[in-house]
Amino acid sequence: MLSNAFVDRELQKICEYLKNLAGDFHSFYNAHKILNTPEELKYLKLCQMVSLSLTIGLDILGIKAKKKM
Repeated sequence: MLSNAFVDRELQKICEYLKNLAGDFHSFYNAHKILNTPEELKYLKLCQMVSLSLTIGLDILGIKAKKKM
């Protein structure tokens, strides 16, 4: 997706991807209990990967992600 966005000179694809990723994660987070479950480790790894993806994606766009609100 990233290389296509740069080759096609359509950087809005990065914004769309990040928006969709955040929306999908939001839906997942609302639907699943994460802590104190048998899947806790897998879910926390997923959370970490989504966070990293969003942080890197925003950095590519020149946006600094907040660490806390």
